Amino acid sequence: MGTTSNKFLFILIVLAVCTPARLWARTFRVLQGACFNDSVSIYSAFYLKSGLGAGDTILLPGGTYTGKFRIDIHGEPGRPVVIRSVPGETAVLQRSITLSEFCHDLMMMDIEITGDSLAMPYRVSMNKGSTAHDIVNEDGITAGARPTSNIKLVNLVIHDVPGDGIGLWSRAVNCEAYGNIIYHNGWDAPDRGHGHGIYTQNDTGVKTLSDNICFNNMGGMGIKVYTETGRIRNFYLEGNVHFGNTTVLLGGYRPLVNLTLKDNYMGEGSKMALGYVPDSPNINLTATGNYLMNTKVSRWRQIRFTNNKLFGDFGFNYNGTRDFSDYYIDSNSYFQTGNLTWMGKNTSFEELQKLGYEKAGNRSVTKPNTNEIFVRPNKYEQGRAHIIVYNWERKATVEVDLTGVLQIGDEFEIRDVQNLHGCTVLEGKFTGKKLKVPLNLNEIDHRVGYFKDCHHPELINDTHTSPEFGIYLVRKKNRTE
Repeated sequence: MGTTSNKFLFILIVLAVCTPARLWARTFRVLQGACFNDSVSIYSAFYLKSGLGAGDTILLPGGTYTGKFRIDIHGEPGRPVVIRSVPGETAVLQRSITLSEFCHDLMMMDIEITGDSLAMPYRVSMNKGSTAHDIVNEDGITAGARPTSNIKLVNLVIHDVPGDGIGLWSRAVNCEAYGNIIYHNGWDAPDRGHGHGIYTQNDTGVKTLSDNICFNNMGGMGIKVYTETGRIRNFYLEGNVHFGNTTVLLGGYRPLVNLTLKDNYMGEGSKMALGYVPDSPNINLTATGNYLMNTKVSRWRQIRFTNNKLFGDFGFNYNGTRDFSDYYIDSNSYFQTGNLTWMGKNTSFEELQKLGYEKAGNRSVTKPNTNEIFVRPNKYEQGRAHIIVYNWERKATVEVDLTGVLQIGDEFEIRDVQNLHGCTVLEGKFTGKKLKVPLNLNEIDHRVGYFKDCHHPELINDTHTSPEFGIYLVRKKNRTE
């Protein structure tokens, strides 16, 4: 994850060739050098006002680029323009990125985004509320403040920006955030911490949030689907991981309509709110195959809730009409459950069964006694995957099968997501055998910036998760694509 240091951005086309695999698509490789104005449009900086076409790829060499970047580039449906690091290198963009109203059909991939430690060192504000006026307050990457569509944010690492990691708003139609690792973002204020992992709203089309990892953002939320006066409709969440000081908030002051949760994973310190205020009747929740911790399901008219594993406090709360004819709740497993509630009142698993739910469900007063390991191959990068380990047996190492990710002979590295910029936990050449991955890890990435006179020091006192939970990034070395 290391990079060379280059403080300013200069772009020069040095390669433009046709690639046989993508008819008429070209690859532009850029160089670094002189200083550009902070507010420069990346489109202008690339000198590609004429010549850049749908399906083209822009490669950023490894190094650090500093600026307040605006992107106006666009492709065509099915043929996006791709901006990414040179394979095998890491381009780091410091400060913020805004995707303009001219930007659509674009993929940003395999880039690190972080705050500028020189321009914005202070992460503590004396101002209450969601806007800080006495410090630099910027999101990592923003799309949808103005109309845009078909944006894909893929395999980004976003950390230590003094705002939200990703702001993906209603006017970003049919957009996807996939495979991003988002942590340590936000700032502290007298009232509370601010800044979340992914803050999003939606009206038209579907927002897809998949395989993102969010932890220890200062606003206390990983994925936040929320509004007070806008709309939150049509969200699909799959394979996301949350842990640490992290809440998943899916709901607001307006109804949340059409939410699907599939195979998401929650670890130590996390909790979830499915629905928010009692006078907002949410419509159509489907949740299956998830690992959920300390979760409240509030005010839904339709629920399909199956094959989930539930830990800690859990409850189905008042739905407003007391019409439960469109509730299907079955085949869920409850482990070491704290308070179990039904419509705001304490209940028991047996009482849920008497109401006609959980006929094939089960409950245990203890944690599981068998480890579970999930490997999620990356759909955009061959040889990349996330590993999620629930180490209920508290072993020092677990064996992980990566035959669906790596080919025999591939050189690989495995990194602890909580210490992404530190040493690898395992690397070598893949032989096809299961790999022994360590769980007794303590090192973590440290936050960037100044936190003097922090109002809530508990927000920055980061510690590694216990050996019961681990999350890792696998990558093939010597990547060419």
